[in-house]
Amino acid sequence: MHLGYLALALVMVGACYLTAVKAPDPFSRGVGWLGVVFFSAAAVPIVRGLLQGGIALTFDAAGITDYRLGIGTVPWTEVSGGYIVSVNRQRFICLVLRNPEMFLHALPPWRRVFVTANRARGFGDLTIGFFGLTPLITEAIAFLEELSLPSSRGNGAAYTDMNAQFQLAQGVKVTDLSGIEEGYSVGLVPAGYHVFTVNVSAENIPKVFRRLAVQVVEPAFLLFELPTRRDVEEQLRQNPSDPFHVDVYHLDGITWPVAEGVFTSYEFLLTHDGMVNFGFASHTGHDEVFVGAYKVFYIYADDPQKYHSALQELAYQEVPQIKTVWETFSQQSAGEREALTNANPTIWQMVEQLKEKGLYFAGRRED
Repeated sequence: MHLGYLALALVMVGACYLTAVKAPDPFSRGVGWLGVVFFSAAAVPIVRGLLQGGIALTFDAAGITDYRLGIGTVPWTEVSGGYIVSVNRQRFICLVLRNPEMFLHALPPWRRVFVTANRARGFGDLTIGFFGLTPLITEAIAFLEELSLPSSRGNGAAYTDMNAQFQLAQGVKVTDLSGIEEGYSVGLVPAGYHVFTVNVSAENIPKVFRRLAVQVVEPAFLLFELPTRRDVEEQLRQNPSDPFHVDVYHLDGITWPVAEGVFTSYEFLLTHDGMVNFGFASHTGHDEVFVGAYKVFYIYADDPQKYHSALQELAYQEVPQIKTVWETFSQQSAGEREALTNANPTIWQMVEQLKEKGLYFAGRRED
């Protein structure tokens, strides 16, 4: 009954082994070998559970209970969305939780590391494998759709394999995605620093942001951009042709572990709300990772090599000129962004919550 997790553990062993033998630097190779040892050890209790048998997984009206994890029942009210990921032809349901630590704190240390590694690779907060189980994953997906659990696939479509094509965030709509692929391009601006433009499919936004933001020189700050309140806009915009505005908020003088904690708390919201931009930037020089409108990534860097290395590690290919969704817009093919007003919290509630941690209003700019 534990074959799904065993398959995932073996996949992780394989990925770490490839890193160990092919990474260009000694540090990455060392991390790869550590991963081989760790995930090999993690497979041992999974095999033990496999031999014991029994009920592994329950989906019902109350929630989902994965007896392999031992974290109890996760109510559907605590699940904000999900998607499907394929690894070596094995499909997994990945669920995004509103409050992951409410459940994951009960995991043993080795499994917490396993879940953290899965999350960093874009597998969500809970990764559910079905290899060797009855019913099959197709029946589980049908149950989730009947339950009307939101799919994390763009445009509100049904659950499909997230590896199939470029995916949009839930709050983003683009009519024409022809020629839009993951990858990046980079240019040198007259001021002397480099600007990267990166296309990131929605299911990969969390892991790519984490991998890039950890490169930012500390101390640094988190930044958020939200639409200016309607009553304020009515005073600022005198004519219909006048631009709209966004309010900018900063959380200053922090390290990446602090920033990652904030990002993790609001991961689903930041990934899928179409009206919030966010980033992590150094207090010195040009060193910033910014996720802008339509979830296009931008990197501003005095030192571009560390970002080249991180993107290549993520298997993102550099091209002379990346085509973003901005190049697809026309009068016949427009894009739309919308806030997830039914989310809990909303982006505006997020700002109010973070003010308790020191977030402050830093200014207003034209959108």
